[in-house]
Order: sequence, then C-alpha cells, then structure tokens
Amino acid sequence: MRHLLLAGSLMLLAVSGARGDVALTIVNMPSDVLNFDPAYVLYAVENRGTAPVYLPGGQGTPMWGFSIYIASTGEELRPIPGPKRLSITPFPTRSMWLSPGERWMFYQDIGPALAALKGEIRVQAVLSSMGRCGDEQLYGRSAFPLEPLRIDTFQRSPTGRSWAVYRCWEGEVRSEARTLTVHESTDPIDREARVFVKEESQRPKANDESIRGSKTSPRGLDVLFPRSRYTFGYLTRAGSNIHARMLALELQPDHPLAPWVRGAIAKRALDFQSSCWDRKKWPFDRLGKQPPSFDASLLPAGLPEFLEQYRWYLEHRYCPRAIEGGGDPFFPRTWGEASVRPPQQLRGEPDATPTDLEGNSCERDK
Repeated sequence: MRHLLLAGSLMLLAVSGARGDVALTIVNMPSDVLNFDPAYVLYAVENRGTAPVYLPGGQGTPMWGFSIYIASTGEELRPIPGPKRLSITPFPTRSMWLSPGERWMFYQDIGPALAALKGEIRVQAVLSSMGRCGDEQLYGRSAFPLEPLRIDTFQRSPTGRSWAVYRCWEGEVRSEARTLTVHESTDPIDREARVFVKEESQRPKANDESIRGSKTSPRGLDVLFPRSRYTFGYLTRAGSNIHARMLALELQPDHPLAPWVRGAIAKRALDFQSSCWDRKKWPFDRLGKQPPSFDASLLPAGLPEFLEQYRWYLEHRYCPRAIEGGGDPFFPRTWGEASVRPPQQLRGEPDATPTDLEGNSCERDK
C-alpha cells in the first residue's frame, strides 16, 4: 500500500503541477548590440509550486524543451532555429527534476538569429512539453524515483533499441518578453574589416611583413583592424573557440559586451577543468598555462550563479555519465568557428562548447 501511495503521489506531482507552478524568467541580457555581435540571453526555469516537477530538458526544439523566441516590432514571436539534430524518439530523452523553489539556468547566444534584423527586437524564453519524457536526467540538482511515472516503452527498429517513456509536466510556459535593440554599424572601419574577412580566400598567401604578428584566421584581422567592432564580433561569434574570445578581450577590454564574453570564456574554462576532460589530448595550452578566471564583479549579474551551477553540472551530471558510458566525453568541433592561430610551439583546442556539454545552451558556447 505504501508503494502504491508513493507511486500515486509521484504521478500527481510530476504531471499536475499547475502551469503557474513552473515559471520562466529572462534573468539578464544586453540591451543593445550590433547585428554581427554575440547576444547572450541568461534565463532560468523555476519550480514555484509545493511539489517536485519532472520537466523535459532539451533545447532548440519548439515541440518540447526550451526555446528562445524573437520578433521584430509588430510581428509574431517565433522560435529561432536550433541546432540541426535528428531526433530518434518522438519525445525528449533528456529531462530534469526541479524541487520546490529550485531553478535551473541557461546561457545562450542568439546573435546568429539577429544578423538580418535591426531595430527593436522582442525576446522571450519558452518551455513546451507534451507530457512524455525520457530518463536522461542531465539537468537539475534533484533526483526522485522515476519508475512510478513509467507509462510506455518506445522501440525503434531496425536496431531494436528501446526507451522507457515517463509521464512529465505538460503544457507551455513563457517568460515576459524583453526588448533588445539591434543596430547596423555605420563605421567605415567595420565595413572594411567585414570586407577583409569576406575576401580572405581571394588574397594571395604570400607572407606579408605588416601582419607577421597576427594571431587570427583570417591572418591580419587583429593587426589591421584591432579596434573594429566587427573584429570583436567575428572573434566572439557563436562557435568561436576560447582563444579567439580571449584575444578579442585583449584587443578591446572596454567593449560594451566584454562582460558577456567573459562569461562564455569562464564557462568554457570549466570544461577544461572538469574531471572528464582529456588534458593530454586537448590541453588548454601546451606550455602549461591554465584557463582564465574572472572576478564576479567583471561578469553580468546572474552569471556567477550560472557558472557555479555549470561547475556542479559537469561533476555531478555530465562527467559521471560520460565516463560510465565508455571513457572520455565527446567534445565535437563546430563548423565555421572563428579561430586564433597559436604560435608554432602552442596548440589550442579544436573547440566550441560541445552540444553534449550544455547544461545551458544549445548554444555551442556555444
């Protein structure tokens, strides 16, 4: 009888949490960006009810999980394109428990979705769920028995692999929309830098003494256009590696988006410091330098809490699962990433925050 009561109560608490019990909030975001800048959104899901709730944990899929919606003035809010992933189940396999009062934060760069826009843009975080979730509890600090919530088994042919399906919170909840102003640069230096990057493949590869000390790819961008806003945007765009972002801060430490880029660097630095990072195969620096850290006062409000959460996530969720699954975790490269050419004796990482190391964004650093 006791077990039946537990099963019933778990079923009720996971499913019936009124929509008002689950809340989404945009914690922080910049108010102004150029259309080639990164644009980070820090948002959080919170359980404001009196019982735990089981939620989908994926991102970038409007049918289930977390998405960012944007719209120009007068237009309908629509989800920004997420990473192209092939879903092999008709429900999210990743999920999370949230205890009463608990919240989980996400840090996502929506800059690529703003490239063709200008003016005032409304930004909104959205959580959708069809009430069916898998059992990969990657996010959230809480854990409760899942078996009482089991409702089905999904089997995929021809492999024969099957997944348990569990009842979870169902519905949709949206944050309040915030406004972000996107500007188009009128600075001639930014236009020149953009053309320089665009025409990189057409330039002769002969050595040029004037850009001998360049660390960027394309070679010479940092030497010829060190103060261009476009240079900063190019080096810090979604998919850029940690060394490119660090160079951008070195060139323009007073850039208005510098605090947000420090947050992305600090997040990536935690990957290097995690217990499951292969330091021999992918050292941060072959000369023994350590990833940077930043004082909380140099980061946007809310970022220190997010970074502490991400550190916890790596050691208590991601690394144990990765090691149990067969050794080192998979840290994929991101196509089209900006990069820094390190000195000959130095090799950096292949980089861009892996899709599996998110705990926050499907933002590969994403």
